[in-house]
Amino acid sequence: MLLNSKEKVASIVLIQIALIVTSFLILVYIESEWLILGNAIDNSGLNRFLAVNVMLEIHSINIDHFGDNSKPSIEELRENIFLLKNGGANNGETIKPIPDELLPYWNTLHADYENFENGVSSHNFSDDDFSEHNYVLSSEYASILKSSDKLTSAYSSFLEKKDLLLIQLQLILLFVNSIAHVFLILVIFRILNKESEEKIKLEKFATIGQLGASIAHDLRNPLTVIKGSFDIFKLKKDPPLNEKEEKLFEKISTSIDQIEYRTKDILDFTKYSELHLEETGLLKIITNSLDEVNVPDGIKIKIPINDAKIKVDKVKFQSVISNLIKNSIDAIEGNGNISIELKDEDRNVLLSVTDSGSGIHSKQMNDVFEPLYTTKTMGTGLGLSSCKKIIEQHGGNISVSINPTKFLIKLPKK
Repeated sequence: MLLNSKEKVASIVLIQIALIVTSFLILVYIESEWLILGNAIDNSGLNRFLAVNVMLEIHSINIDHFGDNSKPSIEELRENIFLLKNGGANNGETIKPIPDELLPYWNTLHADYENFENGVSSHNFSDDDFSEHNYVLSSEYASILKSSDKLTSAYSSFLEKKDLLLIQLQLILLFVNSIAHVFLILVIFRILNKESEEKIKLEKFATIGQLGASIAHDLRNPLTVIKGSFDIFKLKKDPPLNEKEEKLFEKISTSIDQIEYRTKDILDFTKYSELHLEETGLLKIITNSLDEVNVPDGIKIKIPINDAKIKVDKVKFQSVISNLIKNSIDAIEGNGNISIELKDEDRNVLLSVTDSGSGIHSKQMNDVFEPLYTTKTMGTGLGLSSCKKIIEQHGGNISVSINPTKFLIKLPKK
């Protein structure tokens, strides 16, 4: 289903909103993920505090009291270390599992913890051996403090890098969104501009239709009378025409044909009627079209040998071919060649008209099918526009290429 201009603009605005919301959600998600990861820094620092508690318990209480504690600090230290590795929840905060690149720091901490735990387990709290065991335990205690600090520092560096990546991502999203929004705004302007052009074109068509139909109908009847009277006068001329009179009569006849042809252009453009499709050979339409056109002696027209059968409105399609041939004749202005070719494909029939005339300038290619556009001093600017309308009514399309000038019609078989 085709959308109108308002629906297109509304769709583009929704796309812009979606881009903004998506960018915001991406940043919020990443920030929340890294914020959760940042909780691990607090837990990493907690290792030092828990290790200190273990040493305080060893120094301040006896063996029985130490063993009776509901959860000694050594167990809390162990749980906290494995929480850093596996992730989980602690004091209402979620802890992310440790990133792979920080795992070596955790392995060192875990090894120091095991040595520390073994030292605590084997610690003798008797007065005799306290000093010696305390010295060994203090060394293991210092190792776990050091490895805890290293892990905390590694977490901080890791998150600093992530913060830098987040800033880069924000800049990238800002750049992408800016480009996307500028592009979408330009698309909106183009849609609105196109809609304005279409309105102007429709108004132009309406004006052409009203004025053109009125003029064409007013001219047609007197023109028919003039032509009929001229032909009768020519036939009854006695004595026969001399050479000078023959040239004058030929000019009059040509002028009448030109007026009739321009009138036909206007009527073809302003008149809309349903297609009367019937299967026919295009070669026959081409030969009939040639009969409608006055071909100068210096112009040679090559018609195709092959034929192609297709369903078309014979009257309308014949007017298209006649118009293209007439345009080619006008473009040649003297001696030259016109080549008409047919190509029968599986799904389409291609018909081309190529001439050796002066050609169309590349800047004119986008305008040749526009109503009222013409480079001829005596042209109406409606002939090619009428051709385009008729071809599109058949479900086909017509295009033009240059060097040499070639009009190509593509008609679907179905």
